[in-house]
This record gives sequence, structure tokens and C-alpha cells, in this order.
Amino acid sequence: MGRRTWRYLETGPVAAVNAVGEGGPLLVLARDGSLRAYDGATGKEQARISLLSPEAAAAAVPSIQVDTTRAYVNNPLSGEVYEIDYNDNLRRARTLKVDGKAGHMVETGR
Repeated sequence: MGRRTWRYLETGPVAAVNAVGEGGPLLVLARDGSLRAYDGATGKEQARISLLSPEAAAAAVPSIQVDTTRAYVNNPLSGEVYEIDYNDNLRRARTLKVDGKAGHMVETGR
């Protein structure tokens, strides 16, 4: 089992955050709508992409769900969920359109 420690990272204002796990990045959706990946050991920013508008990042609290290879970020304004490959510089792998506004999101079936 890995050593458990907490580390403070200065990211600026955050709309959503999730950690991939040991050896993986910390994913941060900033209030400006950018998705950022930080190295958990060093705190260094590894990648950044523009994902949501600032209005979408502030609306209905978006969230980040992670699994072993992908992250999912909901866009409450557009009714879309973005599948992100966090091992490939935060590449958007797919955009999933859902009915409604995608204001809440949970992942099942892992």
C-alpha cells in the first residue's frame, strides 16, 4: 500500500477536482473553464485544455468522474459529457450528448 500524505497545490479558483490515484494526475476544472492536470508528486502542471466556457464552469457545479484510463466532465449548460484521456495530454476522446442539462453525474458499472 502506498504512503498516504496530503499535499497543498495552488491551482486558483476551482469548479471541480478529482484525483486519479497513485501515480496519476490530479485533475482540476478551473473557474475559467480550463481542465488542468497536475503531477501529484511534484505539483507541476502537466497539461491544460480549454473545455468549458466560464459560464458553464460556474453553472450548476460541474463534476469530474475518473476511472482507470478516462475522466468524464459534465457541461451543465450544453447537456454534454466530455470523455477525457488524461494519459494523452487531456485529449477529448468523445463528446456524449445527454437529454436535459447534465447537471448531476455519476458513473456506474466499473
